[in-house]
Amino acid sequence: MVAQAKTELPKKNEELKKLAESIEQKDRQITELQQRLKEVEAENESFLQIIEASLEEQDKAKEEEEEEDNEEEKQDEEPGLREAVSESNIAIVEHEAERSNLEEMIINKTCKDMVNVMLQSEIFSVTLRNGVDFLLVNEDRKITRLQNAKLNEYKFGVYLLGEANVLTVDPDKDAHGDILGHLKIKASHLWIKHPKSTIDCSELGYPSDRGRGAGEQFTGTDHSKSYFGGGGGYGSRGGNDDLPLGNGRGGGIYGEQTLFTHIRCGSGGGSGSYRGRILRGGRGGGIIELIIDQHFINHGTIKCCGAFGEHIWDGGGGGGSGGSILIQVLSPANKLQNVIGAVSCNGGNQGYRNEGGSGRIAIYNITLSTEDLALIDPAPFNLT
Repeated sequence: MVAQAKTELPKKNEELKKLAESIEQKDRQITELQQRLKEVEAENESFLQIIEASLEEQDKAKEEEEEEDNEEEKQDEEPGLREAVSESNIAIVEHEAERSNLEEMIINKTCKDMVNVMLQSEIFSVTLRNGVDFLLVNEDRKITRLQNAKLNEYKFGVYLLGEANVLTVDPDKDAHGDILGHLKIKASHLWIKHPKSTIDCSELGYPSDRGRGAGEQFTGTDHSKSYFGGGGGYGSRGGNDDLPLGNGRGGGIYGEQTLFTHIRCGSGGGSGSYRGRILRGGRGGGIIELIIDQHFINHGTIKCCGAFGEHIWDGGGGGGSGGSILIQVLSPANKLQNVIGAVSCNGGNQGYRNEGGSGRIAIYNITLSTEDLALIDPAPFNLT
């Protein structure tokens, strides 16, 4: 057995040697395969980069092509767009030219001429808007409220043609919470056709016991008796009843007559009482400013009167003072006959001892006759 083992041992060694060589060969093959795999991966990465670069170039070329197409379309559209813009500009220029021609047409025209032209002319009806370019009220008994304390401008006139029309404002609260009315109109023409029609800011001034010329409250303390508050003052002093009996004193004068430096609302009357019950004074009148360029005809009334105070038997609040009315005609040289008509800024409680003082009226560039002055109360400041 020993001999046999010795004989087989070299054989086994040879087999082991061959096996080792085989394993070594396999290791070399594996190493070569791994190296080749790395090379393939590198080749694939390079190929992918080439493909990506190619796709990017294609996308860029497509974008450039689309931009060129858009530019061509834009160039095709631009003539039409230019034509549309040009037509729009031409329309604007033509519209402004029409307005300019119409503005020239109103010079030296009477109020009646203007209304006839506006009602009959197609150019006026197409180009101008009622309530914007002009204000024409044909209805009867219509109240029209304009913006308060702002200039309401009507280049082609204001025409109150209906019967019993009222033109006024929506009053606003001032910084102290008082509701005050101030109507400002600038127009080429103003025509108040009917005697019952008015431009009216009466009772839109300061309330009871307020304002620069407020009437004083009653001073009596016996609740079984009645007392009068003083009338509000402005252009003239407010009235009062017997002061030693506990009645309030009338308010004082303030402001100035031209109404150019200061234009004010009327002041409220002072509170009175009836056997312990408080009776409020009347509100003062508001403000009206009218600036008319061509022709002014007033067959109605323009007024800013104060209100009556509350009144019971032998006690009552004072009357509010009248407000302010300023009228200017800017083209006195056109030789059209202006009609100033009835203008009033009276205080409330007229005829009573505690009546409100008058307001202020100023009229420019209209020569007032004796007949004109008879319709204006109080007497105006007049400069021609």
